[in-house]
Amino acid sequence: MLAYWIGYVLDLAVGDPVSVPHPIRYIGRLVRFWEDKLIKEGGSPGGLKLRGVVLVLLTVLPVYLFYLALVWGAFMLHPWAGLVVQALVFFQMMATRSLCDEGMKLYHALGPDPISSGAQDGPATPETDTDEALAPARKQLSMLVSRDTSKLSREAIIKGGVETVSENLADGILAPLFFTALGGVPLGMAYKAVNTLDSMVGYKNEKYLHFGWAAAKLDDLATWLPARLSGLLVIFTALILRLDYKRAARIMLRDRQNHESPNSPYPEAAVAGALGIQLGGRATYFGVTYEKKTMGDPVSPPLSAHLKTTVTLVYGASLLAFLAWQGLFWLVQK
Repeated sequence: MLAYWIGYVLDLAVGDPVSVPHPIRYIGRLVRFWEDKLIKEGGSPGGLKLRGVVLVLLTVLPVYLFYLALVWGAFMLHPWAGLVVQALVFFQMMATRSLCDEGMKLYHALGPDPISSGAQDGPATPETDTDEALAPARKQLSMLVSRDTSKLSREAIIKGGVETVSENLADGILAPLFFTALGGVPLGMAYKAVNTLDSMVGYKNEKYLHFGWAAAKLDDLATWLPARLSGLLVIFTALILRLDYKRAARIMLRDRQNHESPNSPYPEAAVAGALGIQLGGRATYFGVTYEKKTMGDPVSPPLSAHLKTTVTLVYGASLLAFLAWQGLFWLVQK
């Protein structure tokens, strides 16, 4: 338990230092190495799916075995060595601070919400909605999402930021906690390998539709329960923060299927309900514009302040999840 407390506190205090090599980068390199050897243009759908299954096995299994050997070897060397290794791996596995930092960078890039005619929820003035004024925020969002951000309005940027931060609560925080609880940091890192695979090849485009099928399906399956738990935790956090937790619960239940992903709408819809904004709508990916289903009701227009509140919700949900997990550890060991 001590190793996880150390790792969690380190994540909250430090995040992901740029100067320190991160294991996800090496997992990404492993994915690209095998992808270059396995992918075949013009292959049959079945053949590409089979190659995609091989890609998953050649990525996830080595990652699991590597961390299993690393932790086992460290404990064989000395119990304190094992504790340090567990703490450091858990620290690099969690993404609470880094996820929230990205949300706050976008918040600061947008600047304070403009006020129109004294109304606190007034729309942006033309001076704050120019291409020049929005350029820093568009650039920041482009580093977080795969959609085209070059022409997004202030409102669309805010919605994109809220969607991204809330969605990643499930796979960046809850899922690593869940799988570490089941099988220690080796299984937690195996999940991170699955999630990295999905983020790299799990696209429904011409190149990856069949080749990335196995990675996408495995990620959907692995994140199924953590995503639903993340929605519940958003509701509890909204209650603690005195936000509209009843609306958060209602919107999550109502709009949980308004997304092509079976998992993303749970935290996203819960956050939309707690904030009283509507997410979704038109978005452009790889040059193709889609009209996405909406989540939430437009009680308020999306404001940059909603980004800040989303970050607070994610911090709160992360802390509740970690404390609940440690509480279960304590009960089992008692």
